[in-house]
Amino acid sequence: MGVGVEPSFGSDGAYTGGPWPAFANTVPQRPDETITVTDTDDQDDGPDMHSNLYFHFACQIRIRSRTEARGRLKAHAAQAQVFDGINVYDRTVTVNGTSYQVHCVIPGPVLSMGMGISTDKRFNFSINVLIPIRKL
Repeated sequence: MGVGVEPSFGSDGAYTGGPWPAFANTVPQRPDETITVTDTDDQDDGPDMHSNLYFHFACQIRIRSRTEARGRLKAHAAQAQVFDGINVYDRTVTVNGTSYQVHCVIPGPVLSMGMGISTDKRFNFSINVLIPIRKL
């Protein structure tokens, strides 16, 4: 994504990587400052006047931080990275041997989810993203 790094863990399970690790489909307890990308509800836009159906897959980017200011800055950086059309416009991706054309990625606003109620008191932000794709 460009705003996060590949997570790295030692043999004892302790995090040993760089700042702002990015995880897919899991939300680890540590480190405090993380980026997580998970699946979320897709959007069915229904048919147009010619009976073509429109459907957008979706994902959610979550930012967790020790401070509200750092979390908000990282969330806006992630949103800008996703919104940059050069990064995602008309890309072809292959998943499990099937190719798809990603037309674009449409991020929503940065949503503040407040401070967690755990003893860690970390701040959470979320960006919901729509992804119109076509199977090739």
